[in-house]
Amino acid sequence: MARQRIAELQLRMNELAGMRDALARLIDTCDQPRAERDCPIQQDIETAATTTISTGQE
Repeated sequence: MARQRIAELQLRMNELAGMRDALARLIDTCDQPRAERDCPIQQDIETAATTTISTGQE
């Protein structure tokens, strides 16, 4: 039971570290023109929008 909890916590920590790194990249590129920014959040939104449009989902 304790090992399972440790594994779950590690997964959450990895997810949070990924979010932290994505935000750090965004901050580092914030002064650049919008098209040149490294923004994984924006890329995910654009990918989802493109996928929704191409599959006809709304």
